[in-house]
Amino acid sequence: MQRSFLTALVAIAAVVAGVVVAALLSRPTTGELAHLTVLPAPRTLPSDLTVTDDSGTERPLDSFTGRWQLVFAGFTYCPDICPATLAQLAQVHDALPAISVQLFSVDPERDDPTRLQAYVQHFDPGFGAFTTDEPALARVARALSVAYAKVPTGDSYTVDHSSAVAVLNPRGQLAAFITPPFDVPGIVSDLQTLMGSGPDA
Repeated sequence: MQRSFLTALVAIAAVVAGVVVAALLSRPTTGELAHLTVLPAPRTLPSDLTVTDDSGTERPLDSFTGRWQLVFAGFTYCPDICPATLAQLAQVHDALPAISVQLFSVDPERDDPTRLQAYVQHFDPGFGAFTTDEPALARVARALSVAYAKVPTGDSYTVDHSSAVAVLNPRGQLAAFITPPFDVPGIVSDLQTLMGSGPDA
């Protein structure tokens, strides 16, 4: 009963977030993008939120600046969607090495910096990761338009979460989303177009 309710809650939240994002129109320069949903104006992330990265360093959420970033919400105990998506993002990173890829863990109870670092570097040595404890975790998730819910499974638990990838511009602002199904060549092409339009795309 509880699992069904939480799963439904996540599904509803993801659908609502998807509808809101899909309703936003891309700028004319990126209007033909098929694999990205571009926000009409980049969204500045809260400066008062602090996360811990995979090196154990605390840093503001809005400090991921200087280059384009892809941020995927997941967790290291995820059985299928997370590793599959990270493998695809590794292909994107191979094609566009100037882009940084970050895993935002929604399971801070189990995902400490050491575990996060080992996990993401299995997919690509250049990948990074970060997380934070509740209640900040919920605020970070909202800032990145991520829906998640902890779901008991026997003596343990899993975490249901939305699967869109947030795209941050070099100013650390939320600029776009990549939504499944993921097509690596198409994503690479669209990101090249977005990146070519400048940090305020």
